[in-house]
Parts: sequence; structure tokens; C-alpha cells
Amino acid sequence: TCGAGGPAGAGSTAYKLTVTNAASGLQVTDGSSIALVDVNGDGSVIVGQVSGGAFNGQAAFAIAINGTTGAVTVEQYLSLHQDSLSNTPDDAVSLAANSLAVTVTITDGDGDKASTPTDGSAKITSDDDVPKVTAVLSGATAALDEGNTDAGSPPTSTAATINTGAIAKGDDPDVAGTGYISHAVD
Repeated sequence: TCGAGGPAGAGSTAYKLTVTNAASGLQVTDGSSIALVDVNGDGSVIVGQVSGGAFNGQAAFAIAINGTTGAVTVEQYLSLHQDSLSNTPDDAVSLAANSLAVTVTITDGDGDKASTPTDGSAKITSDDDVPKVTAVLSGATAALDEGNTDAGSPPTSTAATINTGAIAKGDDPDVAGTGYISHAVD
């Protein structure tokens, strides 16, 4: 139902990402942990920054949200560690529970606002070589095979589209070129 301010108007829904726990629960393949950083301070881009090892301070991945549509883009720059077993090729890893939230804010006709944060941590996953993002508000899924963004042989990376600010994007040594090694949009 609508209050005295009337129904929400066009453009009255806004989306942002919120780091609720910087410990992502993820690691790059050398075992170095990855922390979540809000690079712009406004919830538009979250970067997974490597702590320690050969890629210290670099972005392993970036997650961006369109503040108007809620569309989420994920780019992966470095390989993520699943497990060390050789007989489990499709291990899935995701952000630690309650580490990343999507906040939806609705504004009515006279400016009253209501916000609802939803844990989106489990929606950002990497299934071994197939990273993907699953929509928080719908069931859509997008995936791309890691390290083969242009179907080249050997695979090469593709120019990144997410601005990671002062955090340099990692450069996976197993994939030629610079840029992302996987990309998913929902």
C-alpha cells in the first residue's frame, strides 16, 4: 500500500553493494587471502584485494552493480583456490556468508525511503573454471569459462570494464595479456 507520499515514481529504486565482512573467505591459488574493499565508498564497485603472496595488494576480482537497474557484473583477474584434490574438478567456492549485501532502496513520491539489505554472498560463485553470478532478485545465471574469454589458443584475457580505482588488477600468469580472465553479468 502507498502512504500519504504516494507510490514510488520512476527512478525511485536504487541498488548498492555493502561489504558486511571484509573477510571474503576466498583465496588465490597460492593460498593468500582476499579481502573485500568498497573502492568508491558508495557501494558501486567492490574489489577482492589479495593480502600477501605474489599478488599482494592486487585485485583478484571486482563486482560492480548498476545503481539504477541492479544489474551485477563480475570480473575475475586471478585464479581462485578451490581445494587441493585432483579428483574434484568442479568444486564451487563463494564469498563467505554475510560478507556482501545488496541493498535496495525505494523512495516514494514525497521522498520517504525504505531500504532492505539482502545477503548476496552466496550469489557470487566460482565453479572451478566457470565463475558465475546468480541474480539476488531473480533466478538468472550467467557464466563464462575462465581463461578463455576470446576462445583463443592459448587463451588470452579480455580488456576489463570495471574500474578498480587505486587497486591494480591482478594479471594471471597462466593467461596471456592483461584484463579479466572471466566475466559474468546478470
